[in-house]
Amino acid sequence: MTQLAVTGVVSVVALLWYGYLGICWRLRDMAEENSVSLWVGRTPIDPYHAEAVAAGADASADRAAAATLLLDGLVRIDDQGLMHATRKGELRQHTAEHPLPAALLAAVLRAGHGVALGKLDGDAELAQRRTDFLRAEDAKIADWTKDPKDVCLRYVAVTAVLLSAVYAAQLYDLQGSEPHGALEWILAGGVFLVLWVLVAVPLVRGVLRVWPEQRDWFRIHCQGLRHPSLEALDAEQSLRLALSVGYREWWERRMEEIEATWGDTTGPSTG
Repeated sequence: MTQLAVTGVVSVVALLWYGYLGICWRLRDMAEENSVSLWVGRTPIDPYHAEAVAAGADASADRAAAATLLLDGLVRIDDQGLMHATRKGELRQHTAEHPLPAALLAAVLRAGHGVALGKLDGDAELAQRRTDFLRAEDAKIADWTKDPKDVCLRYVAVTAVLLSAVYAAQLYDLQGSEPHGALEWILAGGVFLVLWVLVAVPLVRGVLRVWPEQRDWFRIHCQGLRHPSLEALDAEQSLRLALSVGYREWWERRMEEIEATWGDTTGPSTG
């Protein structure tokens, strides 16, 4: 059998194998989608937890908590984006019912002055209370919905590595001579390894790039949910909440302006 025929046969077998893996991936993906749909249909999901899962960041739940405090009249946000506890919020008997808004209100009260939501990252107590609540919610979720793994991916990568070894061997055989003696065998092995790496790197990268990414159906479900407090905000409240999340101190804004100006002056000339 000629080298071209061997290469062709190996390539066809690899394509068939990849086709089989693709079918397995799709069947598993469909099964996980259906399982998550059935599970979330009979299991209540805390809306703050859903916000954190959807964004992939625990601190994202603070935005929904701030919206709840706004609607309940426990805090207000000024036109600069700073949150202040209202008179009602300062009275302990009017604290928020849910643990996350309650933790956020306590952080605002601890600040003692206007504080932006985006600047509360350094509040250790808020972070701890948030983490404790979200990890407790995580524990309620079925294990198979957490951080799904693509079991087919390892076989995809290994197949690409082995396929590249076959291609490298075929390329090496093109020179037509066989090594004689220990030194020539060592040199031949080195040449083969170099060829293998040169073929394997682009081949593996290319295969992994076109292989579909494992979908997290629980996170996708959470992304389709919208926290009721965020939905209930009017345009002015939504704007001020966004200002509070993205708040910048005057010196931070000044630094951004300087960096933008510097980038304009050092950028490529269009003249």
